[in-house]
Amino acid sequence: MQLKLVNINQCLSLTDENFSDQQYNIDYLAQKLHENINLEEKLSIANRCINLCEKFHSYFHFEESYFRLLLAKNLDNQELYIKELEAAIFQDPLNYEAKNLLLEILSSEDERLNDHRYIGHVKTDKYERDFEDYSQFLTFAIGESAMAHEPPKESYWYNFSRYQERSELALLQSTVDIISCNHKLYHGQAAKLYYNRSKIFSSMNCDILAKNDLIKAKNLDISIEDKVYV
Repeated sequence: MQLKLVNINQCLSLTDENFSDQQYNIDYLAQKLHENINLEEKLSIANRCINLCEKFHSYFHFEESYFRLLLAKNLDNQELYIKELEAAIFQDPLNYEAKNLLLEILSSEDERLNDHRYIGHVKTDKYERDFEDYSQFLTFAIGESAMAHEPPKESYWYNFSRYQERSELALLQSTVDIISCNHKLYHGQAAKLYYNRSKIFSSMNCDILAKNDLIKAKNLDISIEDKVYV
């Protein structure tokens, strides 16, 4: 049984220093799958890894939607403005603020008005972030045992804090670039977690569960390698 190494903390803006309790450290737990332990224990660890990982998927969509909306509102170029609004809506179809801004400038003949993402009931809610600062994010990511640390300097959290201080558009653009890159990397690392559990299920002769996890892994990252389950 060949399992894949997982390195998800970097795209989650987490470092080893963040963890006072390693039961929240996905990379640490995933590494234990490579130890000489029984399959039942490996399955328990794999389940915990996936449970910890899953809550970040929607988080990435909400964060990227927020930052793309914010970038759009700071752009003078209408083509780029529309592009970022569309990207914000793509990441979260419930970003009504982005929808309203887009609908304000589209003509009644615009084909985008036939797209299900843009039509229907639209509220007037302002789009807000779930976490205003890194410490709030840590509580979400790690729980009450989270230790307070400054965000890693390569993280979008650090980059955005610099934007808030300086109001430089380039810093906001790079924040969007980093969160988008992290989101893509997250998909690849999450796929490895499902891949690893599929291998464990296969070793336990749970072929249907193994196939389900392999499908989930490929939905997250089509390039992930494995044999075909029949």
